[in-house]
Amino acid sequence: MRTSVLVSAIAALAALTSQAAPTYVGSAACKSCHPAIYARWQKTPMANVVRDPREHPDAIIPDLSKADPNIVKFHKDDIALVYGSLWKQRYFTKIGNDYYVEPAQWMSKIASGGHFLSRTMPTGGRSSIRPTI
Repeated sequence: MRTSVLVSAIAALAALTSQAAPTYVGSAACKSCHPAIYARWQKTPMANVVRDPREHPDAIIPDLSKADPNIVKFHKDDIALVYGSLWKQRYFTKIGNDYYVEPAQWMSKIASGGHFLSRTMPTGGRSSIRPTI
């Protein structure tokens, strides 16, 4: 009896360790089982806090062509992701598999009169983050 319990426990442990590591499936995976909740959530600011400007051209609020070149040293085509919307935006450039925070952020008119602020980076340029989306 003890041997069969031990063998079963070892087999169960082996099955658990041989499974693939969990991976992020994205919020769209919830849609098929929870369509009403997903539709409502999709309209919230949290669902839209990180946006790809190629999929959502309206994601970039300011006109970058009119920005102060001493502060904003990147162009619209450099932006891979926009973080934020109503109050503040930060911009990310993708190089290889990494996303880099651009050294300027937009403060909305509601928050501050609508202007760019420079961000001091530890390396004097972009700071890297690993992609998590």
